[in-house]
Amino acid sequence: MNTPAIAAQMRRLTTYLLASLLGLAVFGALIGPETQTEKTIWFLAGITWPACGFMFYVTLGSLVVRLKRSVIVWVGGSVVFAPIGPFIAYFNMRRLVKKTLSENGGEAE
Repeated sequence: MNTPAIAAQMRRLTTYLLASLLGLAVFGALIGPETQTEKTIWFLAGITWPACGFMFYVTLGSLVVRLKRSVIVWVGGSVVFAPIGPFIAYFNMRRLVKKTLSENGGEAE
């Protein structure tokens, strides 16, 4: 099992989750933008939030395949139980990756 690739994908999964949350927070905070700068930030946050959310699911699916788990259970369950599903999937995947890396002598984060 390629443990450095799994660790790198877990870091990407973390990045996409945090970026999606940041985009959502900025998008929600600037409801009804008035200045052109606020409109630009609001537009960029509106693009960042769903794009990073989509990449979160792609990365989650890729990690699931590498760890030989069911994509339907992990990604499908995360989508069905949104908005709390991605958090549950993230923390369970983090636990699973940490266990896999410690078993294979990789870097456990």
